[in-house]
Amino acid sequence: MQNGTNGPTLFSPELMSLVHHIELNKAGWWDLAVQRLVLTCLWLKRDKIALNSGEIIATLQNEFRVPLIEAMLTKHLQALTAGGQVLVLPDGRYKLTEQAVRDCDRDLSDSVQLEARVKQRFQFLVEEICPDLDINRVWSAFHEKFLLPMVSQMGANTYRLITGCNAPHSFPSNVSRYFPAEFSDWRPDE
Repeated sequence: MQNGTNGPTLFSPELMSLVHHIELNKAGWWDLAVQRLVLTCLWLKRDKIALNSGEIIATLQNEFRVPLIEAMLTKHLQALTAGGQVLVLPDGRYKLTEQAVRDCDRDLSDSVQLEARVKQRFQFLVEEICPDLDINRVWSAFHEKFLLPMVSQMGANTYRLITGCNAPHSFPSNVSRYFPAEFSDWRPDE
C-alpha cells in the first residue's frame, strides 16, 4: 500500500493490534488460552475439591493477572464441561474430571522434564565454552535474572497484544537489562 510519497503506508500500532486480536480470536487462540488458564486454576486449587465461579475469577486475577468477567468465564466453563474436562457439581461449583487432573499432572511433569533438559544442555555448553565458570551459578543467574523475567515480559506483552491493552510495538529493546551484570563483561576468546 502506498501513501502517495516514496514508501509504503505504515499502519498504526493500534490498528495492527486490532488486526492481530481479530485474527487470533478467529483462530480460537485466545479462547483456548483462557480455557487452559481456567483448567490450571482448578488444578491449582484442587485441594478445595471444587470452586465456584467467583473463586475461579479471583484465582485468574490473583495468580495470572487475567481479569475475566462472569459471562466470559461461563462461556469457557461450558466449553470445558462439554469437552469432558470439567464437571459441574449440584451446588454449581466446578471441578476437574479425573482425566483432566491426570492431563494437568502429565503436562507439569513434561514441563519439568523439558526444563531439566534445557538446563542440562545449557550447562553442557557453558562447561564446554567457559570451563572456568561455575555452571550451577551461571544457570541460576541465567534462569532467574534473564530467562524467567524475559518470558514473563513476553507473556505480558502477548497478553496486552491480544487484549489490545497497551500492546507492545516490538520486542522489548531493554532485554539486556535482564542479563546478569556479573557476566556482562565476559567475552569468548577470539
